[in-house]
Amino acid sequence: MTAYAQLNEKEIGGLKECEDEMGVILIAYEKPVPPANINTSSLEKIKSLEKEIGVKLVAYE
Repeated sequence: MTAYAQLNEKEIGGLKECEDEMGVILIAYEKPVPPANINTSSLEKIKSLEKEIGVKLVAYE
């Protein structure tokens, strides 16, 4: 299982600065989690669900 990283104020400031500079949203995790190896039919099902409920989904094993 993964968890969000516990960042101090300085680290959060650096993260926000990077986000602003790059125009992206960054999410910090305590330890890297590899994405799941998804076959084409499963990927299409996930994309359909994303569209249906209006969110972005990430699959992890």
